Amino acid sequence: MCAVEGMRSTPIILLFSLLTGRFRRAEKILVKAFWRNLFTMTASDQNASAPDRPGILHMTWWEGALYSGILENQVYEPLRCMADAHPEYRWMLFSAGPFLKTWFRDWLLRSSLCARFIPHAHIRNRLDTEVLRRDLGKHGIALFLRETVYAPRTIYLRWPVPLMFPWFHLARLARVIRRGNVKVVHCRSYSAAWVAMLTRRWMRVPFRLVFDMRGLVPEEGVLHGIFSRDSKSYRFWKRIEQALLEAADLIIAPSDTFAEHVETLTSNRNIFTPYTHSPIDVFSETPANTDWYEKFPALRNRPSLAYIGALGPTSFHSLENLVLMYSAFRRVIPNALLLIISRSDPQWLRAQLTQAGLGEEDYVLAATAGAREMAGLLKLARYGALPYRVVTSPEEELIGRTMMASKTGEYLAAGLPLICHPGIGSAARLIREQGVGCVYDIASSPDALRDSLTALDHDYHAVRKRCLDAAHIFDVQLNTERCVQRYKELMCNI
Repeated sequence: MCAVEGMRSTPIILLFSLLTGRFRRAEKILVKAFWRNLFTMTASDQNASAPDRPGILHMTWWEGALYSGILENQVYEPLRCMADAHPEYRWMLFSAGPFLKTWFRDWLLRSSLCARFIPHAHIRNRLDTEVLRRDLGKHGIALFLRETVYAPRTIYLRWPVPLMFPWFHLARLARVIRRGNVKVVHCRSYSAAWVAMLTRRWMRVPFRLVFDMRGLVPEEGVLHGIFSRDSKSYRFWKRIEQALLEAADLIIAPSDTFAEHVETLTSNRNIFTPYTHSPIDVFSETPANTDWYEKFPALRNRPSLAYIGALGPTSFHSLENLVLMYSAFRRVIPNALLLIISRSDPQWLRAQLTQAGLGEEDYVLAATAGAREMAGLLKLARYGALPYRVVTSPEEELIGRTMMASKTGEYLAAGLPLICHPGIGSAARLIREQGVGCVYDIASSPDALRDSLTALDHDYHAVRKRCLDAAHIFDVQLNTERCVQRYKELMCNI
C-alpha cells in the first residue's frame, strides 16, 4: 500500500538502460528519481477527485506515522474531529520519517532464520502505518509519507543537519500543496515549519503557515545535553526560531505563559492558545474500574497520589521529585499510596523507588492500553501529581514556566485535584485561578503541604466539581473547532 511513487517501472527501465549501454539515459533516470520521487511514499488520496475544495495540510517531521500516545492525542484525534465536522475542506497529513529502515527489517522478517535474530518489537512501522492510513481514510483524510532516510536520535538536531535536511523535500511538498489546493499548512514543531517556510519562499507556493511550536527546541536541546548554549547548533536553532516566528501567519502556543514568552521573542502578535488536546469526554464519562482492585488490592482502602506519563533520566518530570512529593503527601495522609501509570521500564522504576527508600507496599506500577482504560484506573486515585524536577538552569526554569502537559487536563477530567510544583508556571496559575488543587514547593518543609491538603480534603467534593468544570479548556472538540475558525480567517486573507 505504501509503494514508492513513480518507482514501479523505473527499476526495469534503469536495468535495461544499463544492460544496453545507455549510461547517459540511466544517469538521467537516477537523477530524476532522486529529486522527484525516490524518497516519497503517498497514500491513495480519497479526495483526489475534488480539487476545488480548499485543502488543509497538517505536517509532522521525524515523529513518524506510528500510533503513540502523544501523536494520537495531539495529531490524529484532532485531525479526525476536524475532518468529521468540516467535510467542506480537504484534510491531509504529511508525515516525514525514516520509514525505509523499519520496512527493510519487516522484509527481513519474512525469513524464518532472520526472524530469530531480529526483535519483533521494533517491526511495527509498516503495519501501524497501514492501519493508520485505513483509519484516517475512513474520515476522508489523505496520508502522505515522506522518506527522510536519515534517522536522528532526537529532534534536537546538531549543526549542520538543520541547514541541510529541508532542501531534499521542498519540491515534493510544493507538489502536494499544489495538487491538493492547500490553503493552510499546520506544522507541528520547528522542523516541519522550517521545511514549509522554505517551500513557500523558494518554490513560490502561496499558503498560510501555522507554526504549532509545541515546545522550545533550542532550550530543550540544551536541557537534554544535545548541545550547549554557546554552540553553533543552539545559535542556528535560535535563528530558525526567529525566522519562523516572523514568517508564521499564526503561532500556536500550548499555554498562556508560553504565549507570553513568545511575545518577548517576536513582534508578531498572531498568537493563538488552544491548550493541549485531551479526550476530556473519555476521562470524565468513564466510571472507576473496580476490576483493578483484584490486581492491586492496596488501591481499595488507601487514598492514592497518582502520576501518569514517562519517568526517566530525560523525562521532564523526575522520579526524585515525585518521591519527595509523595513523602510530603504521606505525612498528611499516613496510609497513602503512590500510583504510577507509566510505560517506562518497570524494573528501572522499582530499582529507583527502592533506592529512594520506598517498599513495594508503598506504590503501585501499572501500564494501561488506551485512554479509557487509563481513565478507569485514574478515577481510583484521590489526587494527581505534577512534580516537575529540581530547577538548576535557566532552561529548566523557562521550559517549566511555559509548559502545559496534556496530563493536566486528564487529571482534571478524572476529577482529581492537582498537587503541582511551582516551576510549572501555567498549571500553577490555573490552580490558583480555578481553585483546583494546591501548589507545593518540594524544596520547602514537607509540613508546608499539610494546611493545603487539609483544606482540600475538607471541601473535596466542591474541589472535584471545580476540576471537572476547569477541564473543558483541554477538550479536543472545543479546541479543534477553535482551530478551524482560525483556519477560515487565514483563508479569507489569501
